[in-house]
Amino acid sequence: MEELADIKGLVEIPDSSIYIYYGLITLAIIVGLVILFFIISKIISLRADKKYKSYIKSLKEIDLSKDVKDGAYKATHFGRLVANSDRKKEIYEQLVEMLEKYKYRKVVDEVDNQTLNQFRLFLQVIDE
Repeated sequence: MEELADIKGLVEIPDSSIYIYYGLITLAIIVGLVILFFIISKIISLRADKKYKSYIKSLKEIDLSKDVKDGAYKATHFGRLVANSDRKKEIYEQLVEMLEKYKYRKVVDEVDNQTLNQFRLFLQVIDE
């Protein structure tokens, strides 16, 4: 009978596949979080745009000739939310000064033409 060759001991083979596996999982989580961040930011910006449009719609529905006091309060409130540029803020501040005499009183007079024109100008500037 032939002599059996010696069986060699186990040899350790360097294996880094577990590190590659963990790296790929980490990369997938990071990419998923980045995508989630962009989706959430897009949803938030769409909501803000819808709110902005609803504020403009509310401003356009204000009729200062019917209910002066309530209209003055609404114009002040929604105008502040819509005035986001320097020009809009300047016209808004002028409008607020004109509307002050129609707020904080029990009985108010009708709106004068100058205040109505300023309100219409503010609406035109917002539409730009």
